[in-house]
Amino acid sequence: MALSASSHYRDRMDAGITLARLLDMPGVAARLHDLILDPEDTAVTRWTVDALVRRGDGPALAVVADTLPFVDDARLDWIVAGFLDALPLSSDWEAIATACQMLPASNNATMLCDLVASLHSPKPAGLSSTRSGQLPA
Repeated sequence: MALSASSHYRDRMDAGITLARLLDMPGVAARLHDLILDPEDTAVTRWTVDALVRRGDGPALAVVADTLPFVDDARLDWIVAGFLDALPLSSDWEAIATACQMLPASNNATMLCDLVASLHSPKPAGLSSTRSGQLPA
């Protein structure tokens, strides 16, 4: 956990990747939330999201969902990059979409499910309309 507070962005990236595997431990979800919202370097955002999406379960997706109300469009782009890097295969998208639908109902979960759906659509959708919680037309 100490690396997650390091002044070096590479240490924080490594912490995000490692902590994603340890999500069930007390306090880890809060640290991952903070790493996704890292104020100093969006690479930390990207690699933390990548690690959580690769984990692919409800608790990991819930951490990502809980950050969405706090991100601007620039940070959302890096969250999207984390998803795109983690999910190169169509079957992976289906598994994430299923896990997303299993999250407890909330505005954050809806925003995440809409984001996942828009990213997997055949024609890439505008991100700003996804951030509002609505699927692009």
